[in-house]
Amino acid sequence: GLVFLDGEPDMVKFRTRLKVVASKQYRMRSIIKDGRWKEVDNFSIENQMLSVELSEETGTLEQYISKLSSEHIDETKPMWQMIHVKNARNGQTVLLFRLHHVIGDGMSCFFLLQEFALEPDSVEDEPTMVHIRRAPIPWMHMLCWLPWSFVVVGQMIGIGIFQDPKHVLHPRVISAKKAAFFETSLARERIMEVAKAVNIESVTTVVLTVVSGAFRRFLLHHGDKCRRDLTAIVPFSTRSRRETGLKNCVATFFLRLPVSCKTVKGRLMRCRNRLNSMKKGPHVFVAVFVFWLTVTFCPQWLLIWLQEVYASRCSLILSTVPGPPESVSFSGKELRNVYGFPPTVGKMSICIATFEYNGQVAMGILMDDNVPEYELFAQFMMEEFNQLYEEVVGTPLPPNSIGSGTGSSSAPPLAAIPVLTVKQASNTQGLTVTPVDDSLQTEPTSLTAVEPVEPV
Repeated sequence: GLVFLDGEPDMVKFRTRLKVVASKQYRMRSIIKDGRWKEVDNFSIENQMLSVELSEETGTLEQYISKLSSEHIDETKPMWQMIHVKNARNGQTVLLFRLHHVIGDGMSCFFLLQEFALEPDSVEDEPTMVHIRRAPIPWMHMLCWLPWSFVVVGQMIGIGIFQDPKHVLHPRVISAKKAAFFETSLARERIMEVAKAVNIESVTTVVLTVVSGAFRRFLLHHGDKCRRDLTAIVPFSTRSRRETGLKNCVATFFLRLPVSCKTVKGRLMRCRNRLNSMKKGPHVFVAVFVFWLTVTFCPQWLLIWLQEVYASRCSLILSTVPGPPESVSFSGKELRNVYGFPPTVGKMSICIATFEYNGQVAMGILMDDNVPEYELFAQFMMEEFNQLYEEVVGTPLPPNSIGSGTGSSSAPPLAAIPVLTVKQASNTQGLTVTPVDDSLQTEPTSLTAVEPVEPV
């Protein structure tokens, strides 16, 4: 994760806090050996921390992240690393947290963010996870779940057979280099104004609309006719409301983005209807059951093959994770903004992750470096949100509704948005783990996501 701080933190206190967190989390002190978690001997926080001051030798922040992303995490020691970067940009302090996906999912990142924000010596109970209560499902809908489930399974099989049409953002060949944007965030208050105007309760629907519109604008700019909708992989959390800690409790469903729709209001309504259908239908339970079935009974080679097949059939990964609604501090210094980047899989050339923090929805965009004019995608997202707000709310978008990644009150010109080029990491590791969409949080069920490894 990429965390911007408002000044230099007290690293002595922060190290103390890290020791407390690691003492409570078994996976932060363990490695995987013979398919099981095993605690390492003589674990030390100092071996997991690194302090770097950027200079001509190390390069800029973008160049340093590029170097890190091309290196695999050392699997002979606990698979995480905290890097204290000094003089990153305009003298700011940045924390880079590298976490192997096997340690935890996107909600685990939010959990750690809360843990790090506690007092250094605090040993109180684990902080409560933020969950959005799922809307009640009408009993008539539940009566239709059994036949509806067969329809959902058929749709999933169809996605595995019929892939999205090839376009500039879904090429046949993917390069090893990626271009990442981490400077743009939207005011959550403005997003909710749009949502409430059309009786929507979650940020996810508006984000889906903005991404769909940006896709359409980008494809039209490159001569595509946009005659078909595109498929997005949307991860969601399967945790119970009281379930905290470092775990992998995540499944995915497939959502059709209304790229073929010509009007911004039409795209918003289609996103709302499709997402509501999935919330009220058996999609979540079918996805969890299929995930449990494949992980439990399929050999590893088949799991890898299925992942590559379905990833190559879709156009993007889109994930959201809720964060603290108020500002938090690390060792006395306030966090200005938090960004994450989802790992890329298959032949997708674009992955988008959003993280809600302190009234802002920060967007991390990872794109293939070979995509022509890829820097325009961020601009099209802002244009889409401006038009969406004006048409739905009825007034122009107020100033300072789009913030910069460093936490300043106004956004920099789009031409000045820094772009970093990184090499593609493996499917299971990188700078961040994949955030998950908590707006589809489910009740605890007997079918939970099965961990690939268990403690000895």
